[in-house]
Amino acid sequence: MAFENIFTHGNLVDVNVGMWTAARKLQPEDLGLEGEKISEAFSLGHKKLMPTEVISKFRHMDYQARNTLERFSFPFEFGSARFVPKKRFMEFAAEIDKVIADFQKVADEFAANYDRYRLEMRQQFVQAGYDAYDRLRALNGFRKGKESFINEFIERVDKHYPPASDIRNRFHMEYTVFQVALPDLSQASYADLAEEGEKIKLMQAAYQKNLSRKVESFVDRIATEQRAKAQEVLQHLSDHMKANKKVSESSLAMIRNMIEEYEKMDIIGDTGFLGMLKKFKERMIDRYSAQDVRENKYLARNIMDELALLMGAAADKVVIQELAKNYRERISL
Repeated sequence: MAFENIFTHGNLVDVNVGMWTAARKLQPEDLGLEGEKISEAFSLGHKKLMPTEVISKFRHMDYQARNTLERFSFPFEFGSARFVPKKRFMEFAAEIDKVIADFQKVADEFAANYDRYRLEMRQQFVQAGYDAYDRLRALNGFRKGKESFINEFIERVDKHYPPASDIRNRFHMEYTVFQVALPDLSQASYADLAEEGEKIKLMQAAYQKNLSRKVESFVDRIATEQRAKAQEVLQHLSDHMKANKKVSESSLAMIRNMIEEYEKMDIIGDTGFLGMLKKFKERMIDRYSAQDVRENKYLARNIMDELALLMGAAADKVVIQELAKNYRERISL
């Protein structure tokens, strides 16, 4: 199998997000405790160096970026990279670019307000220092002066803050698009490899075989995952109706959206099952309203029967294996 041919239908994409976490591990003295009093069975957690709501914005956008990639892709066999079909790449790029732009804007605002946030948190740490001091005095008869203890407490916290001039550089978000190619080991700089042409050929063959296996596994996963996602949506509506729950327009829209997404993400040519889904949509979902389904028990029964047939077809392992086999043959030399 020529594993490189898979990239005629898509690219590998990885999302990279970097941010300052604004958190450091708590020390016993931060809570007014002595180290020997802390059991190894316990963890002290972390102290937050910035307001929670500020850092939460970055964490949310991190999730948004990764979720965007996930929605437009399939998991691949190499690290965290995912395979984005070429026919979906422009949609993906438009969405991820918006998330990145929002991230950059929030990072700029954070850097501009960094000193103010530090001052807000400093007031909280001063109070935390007083609490820790009072706790130490109560537990141990602590004799260090209060102001000296507080100053040391704040100095210890201040060491965890990056300089204001550097803080903006701690935040970045981008995505990388790449493909996997077979390395030319004949260009290796090692003298012993350069002298052993046969060994180089064997190493390249072994490497190509390994990559081909990974791509084969990926193709199998595509076929299985696509069908499983469709089956999940169909099962949800079927269970909903079996439980005599009210069918709404959003329930029918969920089916329409699933079919639309199925067609957009279909790179292996699952035309048979896709045709079944489209016919079901035309006969049942587009022709009748949710109110029609609720008020006509015979119509509801017909829909449930067709859902059962579709779910059975979605789970047909023989067909799924044949789809994967045919696709592997199409992308082979």
